[in-house]
Amino acid sequence: MNKKLIIAFCLFFVGSLSINAQTEQKPQELEEPEVVQMTKEEKKAIINKRREGQKAVNEVRMQNKANSRNKRNLEMFEALKMDDKQIAAYNKIQEENRNDIKKAAKKRKDDKIAFAKEMQEIREKNSASLKKLFSEEQFKLYMDFNENNGRKSMNGKEVIKKVESPK
Repeated sequence: MNKKLIIAFCLFFVGSLSINAQTEQKPQELEEPEVVQMTKEEKKAIINKRREGQKAVNEVRMQNKANSRNKRNLEMFEALKMDDKQIAAYNKIQEENRNDIKKAAKKRKDDKIAFAKEMQEIREKNSASLKKLFSEEQFKLYMDFNENNGRKSMNGKEVIKKVESPK
């Protein structure tokens, strides 16, 4: 009986091997992708096209930022009841402030502590200029407006820009 079992097992095993051998296919040879050679001009054209696309995206972002700032400023001008002279002076002060911040930001990588001090000085200078520009009541309204209408950062969190009163 053991012999019959061993013979049956061997026949089954050999039969399954022959079936697998018949159905097994050889792997197909993969064709190598065609290598495209580009000239320097073609590569430059592709790079320039990408740059133009990025410039367009950046321009839209900057325009949206400017529109948002302008809308916020118009609301503030109305809330503070500013006249045309004050609006012009305010815009000039804010432009100077942005330029000072840009200059300071270039130094940020080198010395963060010095950058923080310089930013504090810029905020104090801006605050002193605005205090001279506004009446006492307008300055209080300005402070309240900034606290209540904080900007949103790119990730959606509130960023409240407080203007400190000069010491």
